[in-house]
Amino acid sequence: MSTKSNNHQLPQTIKQDLTISTGNNKAIHLILSEENKFELLEYQTDLTVGKALTGVSIAKLKKENKTELMKAIHIALQMLFSTFRIKNKPETDFEIMQVVMLIAKKYYYLRLDELLYCFRRVQEGAYGKVYGAIDNQTICDWIDKYDVEERTPFVSHQQIDAHGRRKKDRDLSRASPDEMKALYKKMQEKPNTPPPKNDKDAEYRAFKAKYLMDKILKK
Repeated sequence: MSTKSNNHQLPQTIKQDLTISTGNNKAIHLILSEENKFELLEYQTDLTVGKALTGVSIAKLKKENKTELMKAIHIALQMLFSTFRIKNKPETDFEIMQVVMLIAKKYYYLRLDELLYCFRRVQEGAYGKVYGAIDNQTICDWIDKYDVEERTPFVSHQQIDAHGRRKKDRDLSRASPDEMKALYKKMQEKPNTPPPKNDKDAEYRAFKAKYLMDKILKK
């Protein structure tokens, strides 16, 4: 899509930096394409939080080409609204554009892929049933629920895992040859598992919980 009409007002020195290559971001490429609507639905259906987080942020897309970003979010919202048989919802281009501008400003840190994922989860009823009307606050509530209930736990878990891996790497880099041999030998040993008993046995559950906790703390 050409951006010539949007760039003529910009200083000559920064024109080239604001031309977006949609091929670098599959989500915006599929949304703006007139021929890949089925492929877009497949892409949206296949998204997970982890996959969505690999996309390009709204802030970066806005900097590269604000017009194309706004159009992409507009289309994504239209796709979402079309699935609801509710009269009170944003329908005109002006009403939808108000929501688009709100999302671009408030959720600049999200990826466009995350919006597609979030909107699919809305259709699945993951954030509750939709009653009465859909307005700006309703849409923000959906995105907030995605952010708090799915995105934040995933990102936090990733950060904790990364920290653990870095710590383990540092510990191993400082280990002596004898310590490495001892570690390798320990890895070959089978852990002392608790004796099989009925999971309903309170004493066994307590023993099993202590065993698992000790195992985690020894890592």
